[in-house]
Amino acid sequence: MGIKTLTIIFILFAWSRIALRVKKGNARMLELLFWTIIWFAVGFTAIYPGTTDIMARILGVGRGFDAAVFFAILILLYSVYRIYFKISLLQQEITRLTRELAFKDAEKK
Repeated sequence: MGIKTLTIIFILFAWSRIALRVKKGNARMLELLFWTIIWFAVGFTAIYPGTTDIMARILGVGRGFDAAVFFAILILLYSVYRIYFKISLLQQEITRLTRELAFKDAEKK
């Protein structure tokens, strides 16, 4: 099998996971839309790899692959930032709830 075929199979699998989560109510339609756009872009560039060369020319990068890797790294870094921020908020909320429970427990005694 070629890389294009493997990429399309993976995209369909990954997209089906988020679609099932939406169907079960564990994810929002906005997430499905976001991932649909991302996976469509990945699939489009897998089928038509020359499109990354156009993007590279616009960005002033030598090769289309370099431009694609650049964007992938940016997306990954932003995702890590968002996850870090959400974990930080969760830690603050857990601390607040723990203090609240401790005060309620102390009042009972």
